[in-house]
Amino acid sequence: MEIGGIDSKRGIDSKIRKLLGLEGNRKPRPEEKKPPEINYYQMLLPGRAGQDGIVVDSFPKPTEYLQELWKKAGIYFMAGVFDIHELTEKYRRDEYRYKNEGPEKAQQVFNSFQHYLRYFYSSKQSLSSRRSLVDAIGQASSWTDENLLNPKSKSWWSDKLGVCFEMVIATPYGLYLVHLGDGGAYLKPNNGEIQLLTTPHKPSEGRVGGILAVNRTWGDGGVKRIVGTQVLSPTPDVTRLPWKNLRGASLLLTTDGLPDVASVSKRDLITQAFQSKLNRPFQQEVANLMGSWNEMYSQRKVGVSADDVSCLLLEFK
Repeated sequence: MEIGGIDSKRGIDSKIRKLLGLEGNRKPRPEEKKPPEINYYQMLLPGRAGQDGIVVDSFPKPTEYLQELWKKAGIYFMAGVFDIHELTEKYRRDEYRYKNEGPEKAQQVFNSFQHYLRYFYSSKQSLSSRRSLVDAIGQASSWTDENLLNPKSKSWWSDKLGVCFEMVIATPYGLYLVHLGDGGAYLKPNNGEIQLLTTPHKPSEGRVGGILAVNRTWGDGGVKRIVGTQVLSPTPDVTRLPWKNLRGASLLLTTDGLPDVASVSKRDLITQAFQSKLNRPFQQEVANLMGSWNEMYSQRKVGVSADDVSCLLLEFK
């Protein structure tokens, strides 16, 4: 378990405030004046694939002329959980060429998306526009996917690799949740009940291309070249969560591994994740449940072994 914190109390000079739309005839909204502090906790337990990864970037680090522009845009925190899958002829027997390379590949995919996001966001005339960021996220997603569909120049990627993810981007206007694939984002408001904020991107029946159980991913070039991006889309869902709704709340980002273990073990692991803050006893409990699942798999009582479990818990102070 790793614990960290981001202090978002940064001064904003008058020129930047004007660019962000914080000055004018109206009073700034509270969330624009003072975004909350973000504390985070993470858990990564390798399963049959060993290809999940978690990335936390407290302040994107662009180079040269983009650096000042990125600061002015107000983005001060980005993070996500990435579920990287590999489709090979042997995948049903749980044999993976890239096993245990998930964290490295997640970082590389994240870097690619961040690069394109900076480019498209900086090209917008008004960085204070919420629509501008949503559009930039969509464009950056398409270009990241296109980049992964041309893997010849990248020794770290393959046509047989794809990725699903849950990502957040913190700005003065609120937290942007970016969802692609079959993971989930759960919100626990201050003194409120846990809410699932996302809907898994799964086909209504069967599997995409006879292989994939999801219908939105980045990568998966081997499948996309057959079915096309209309069937297997690279476009994520983007939701803005206002800061006023998040103060004192917690947000859990998870790959599909944790809900799957919860379903097989019949445990309310989502609630436990919030209560435990992903501490070591909770991680050990989940690891034990994964071990029990794998034991059932070895006895052929279930058809597949336990998948990786990756979670990122964010607290907003």
